[in-house]
Amino acid sequence: MDNHEADLEELIALQTKRRRVETAILGTLAVAGVVAVAATGPGALQLLKYAMPYLNERYQRQTIRRAINRLIKQGYIQKQNDRYRITDTGKKRLEQIVHTARIRLKQNAHTKKWDRKWRIVVFDIKEKRRAVRDELRTLLITAGFIKLQDSVWLYPHRCDEVIALLKFHLTLGYDLVYIIADGIEGDEYLREHFGLPRT
Repeated sequence: MDNHEADLEELIALQTKRRRVETAILGTLAVAGVVAVAATGPGALQLLKYAMPYLNERYQRQTIRRAINRLIKQGYIQKQNDRYRITDTGKKRLEQIVHTARIRLKQNAHTKKWDRKWRIVVFDIKEKRRAVRDELRTLLITAGFIKLQDSVWLYPHRCDEVIALLKFHLTLGYDLVYIIADGIEGDEYLREHFGLPRT
């Protein structure tokens, strides 16, 4: 890999991280409604705790503050007396992100090299939220997942960001669990379905 390629990859990685932070903020506000937090204080880190559980101190407050300021300028969130609220425009933006991510996920199924790991989604959604459960199944089918059991769905490529977005979009929290498995018994038909190597 030459220096140009290395620089390009670093740029893409930076843009992905920036977008991920902004999406996490939108998703957190979509779930929480209104969040009272000072963008320049310790609470800024708590704002993303739900959305990005792996967040640690290396994500500087300055990065979060800049992301919040960008979202305010774009009209995706509002700030009033240190309270942040997602706007209708922000909700539409989040829905667009979810939609685009699902399309990209489905396209990747035909272009990505398989790392020989299975991604499994398991959910337990109560009957009173049946509409949400039905929507989740529809979204998983659209994204290219295959059903193993009623509440167990599978996909062969990395999709953690898409799943996180779906959790935001449908307000699922721990009702949905994302698992990465090294192997599945009798997976020959799964490999054939996704066009993956048999051995």
